[in-house]
Amino acid sequence: MSKTTFLQMVNAYTFHFVTAVHLKKGQVSNEDGFYITIDRDTCSVTTVDQLGSRSAHYVLVCEAYDKDKHNASMLKVPLEKISLTFQKNEQFVHKIQQLIALAHMKEVHGYRPTYTFYEILYIIYGEINDGNDDTLSKRLDGVKQYIDQYFSTSLTRTQLAQKAGLNRDYFSRVFKERYAQSPISYLNHVRLTHAKRLLVQNRATIREVALKVGYNDEFYFSRQFKQLTGYSPNHYMKTRDRTTKVASLHHLVTGHLLALDCFPYAAIMNDSYPISLKEAGVLDIGRERADVNKILDAQPDVIIQKASIMQESGNRLDVMNNIAPVVNLPYTSTWRDHFQQVADIVHRQEHAKQWLKQYDEKAKTIRDRIKLQIGEGTVVVIGVGEQGYCIYGMRNMGTVLYDDLHIQAPKEVERIAHLRPVGLEDVLRMDADYIILTLYRSHDRLPDQNAIERQLRTLKETKQWQLLKAVQNDRIFALYDTKHLYTSYNAYSHNLFLNKLVEFFVT
Repeated sequence: MSKTTFLQMVNAYTFHFVTAVHLKKGQVSNEDGFYITIDRDTCSVTTVDQLGSRSAHYVLVCEAYDKDKHNASMLKVPLEKISLTFQKNEQFVHKIQQLIALAHMKEVHGYRPTYTFYEILYIIYGEINDGNDDTLSKRLDGVKQYIDQYFSTSLTRTQLAQKAGLNRDYFSRVFKERYAQSPISYLNHVRLTHAKRLLVQNRATIREVALKVGYNDEFYFSRQFKQLTGYSPNHYMKTRDRTTKVASLHHLVTGHLLALDCFPYAAIMNDSYPISLKEAGVLDIGRERADVNKILDAQPDVIIQKASIMQESGNRLDVMNNIAPVVNLPYTSTWRDHFQQVADIVHRQEHAKQWLKQYDEKAKTIRDRIKLQIGEGTVVVIGVGEQGYCIYGMRNMGTVLYDDLHIQAPKEVERIAHLRPVGLEDVLRMDADYIILTLYRSHDRLPDQNAIERQLRTLKETKQWQLLKAVQNDRIFALYDTKHLYTSYNAYSHNLFLNKLVEFFVT
């Protein structure tokens, strides 16, 4: 009964942490709270009325409050009778000692002891939970999906916390740790993403859009919208009205446009860039190379290509320049330069500025958290293809890993710019602390799944692979998602990869 009672209390009550006391041998306390006893193999948690003749090592003094269903006020309630024992947990012991230290520090942020107290409660929760309840990660994912579906309804932090079955403050903290933004920030992001689509597609009034995405106050909606995009809703609509009709000759260009909330007017479409452009009304002008006749039919305002060995030149370039100006994104420029160059063309300079600011803030938050997890550990990205392998270098995925997140690259990777096709023996020499396995794509189609699986089996069955420290320490991450292209050198792909790295190294 104590076990069930404790689980119900943690889900239903709000706790006010008062202090933590290390009880000396023989010392007695009558304070309300949780009394902790730590033995060689077990830990015990009891309330004062269940302590009896036993002596405790620590007491976490606290008060419990229940919400009055009639007037939303908080009512102080006595702690239920609790007597629990579980296997000794070193994290639990560490958190107890940390809380004792925090409780007696003269200068400490008020929220830190409370958060540590809740961490202790949820360690106990996890130890005694019989497994019928969802894990914390599944609860948070469930709330995120709930926001995605019901963003247009009235949602509060308290309601979302109740949906997760967690205390409100603790819920906010773990949600932000998992998704790099608070629950309300994520809710606003979802609402405003839908608002941008409605403002352009439906030509609705600002008030109508605000109500459709969950804001009752159109002025508050306008402030939130400008904070996210850099534009007022009115200015955003006017800017979209004069968006240039762009023909994209490379997935790199398309990715930058998507990050700017633009679809290209016409684009190269193939399986190597798995975004469903046809559903958005984008004109198909070819698979690997553009069909000049299709570009002529499309009559774009501008054509953008990436400077490479595949770029248009000679007579084909002359023909295209007669249709519309052709702009090159230089290979020697960074993805940020490319992004701003594309933003200039489609009149989204302020949007690009805001996007980069938010990306850099997000990268810094993630960088600090990953640093705590892996320290100076090295990370390498290995591509698995139909005929062999490749090592991804300092550009593309590397710019996120090594430049934006300051993760250490193995010495061999520092000498690779984009990627280097390699044999099996070269892969087995990449003895990094962490390995990310991803797809090595051809130009215009996804690799054959059976061929990829054969290459993976060949790799994983070798003795040298099994001796790599990343393998022995279970630090291999798989990124075989064919719905997105994480390897492209553009803003959209980098943001996707950044989100994946949070999943790999933090959550």
